[in-house]
Amino acid sequence: MTFLPLLGFPISLFLITAGVKFGIIWGLLVSALTMLFHVLASFAIARYLFKQHIEALVAKTKYTIPQVPEEKILPFALIFTAVPGLPYTLKNYVLPLAGVPFRYFLPIAWGVQWIMGVVFLGIGSGAAEMDWKLLSIFGAILVIGYFFIGWLNKRYGHMIQG
Repeated sequence: MTFLPLLGFPISLFLITAGVKFGIIWGLLVSALTMLFHVLASFAIARYLFKQHIEALVAKTKYTIPQVPEEKILPFALIFTAVPGLPYTLKNYVLPLAGVPFRYFLPIAWGVQWIMGVVFLGIGSGAAEMDWKLLSIFGAILVIGYFFIGWLNKRYGHMIQG
């Protein structure tokens, strides 16, 4: 749970497992600390290891690395982080590469993804306890959340596109 998500392994599987193993309360703490490590490590890796190599590769082409304008950083980072379907690891590496400063990246990447992860902890905990009510509640929250995020992206996505 600590290192594999940095390499692209889906965090949702670990969150479900943490819910099964630790329950919701301890799972919240374990996931918060683990995800904090992921956010800190991915920012450092993206900015200090990947960025120079990617810039050098891109410089040899006709393309440029897009940078998020200062006035669009907050809505871009929030929407990009909250969009379902994009891999957790991708989100954690792309935001720093796109120029999102650490002061925005840390609370957004950590906070939004951790809040979204609570649903998977609840599903894991409900499955471990065979609590169909808990599974139904967290399953419904997951479905509603995906539709809500899609609506937000449709409604406010233009703010980040120009």
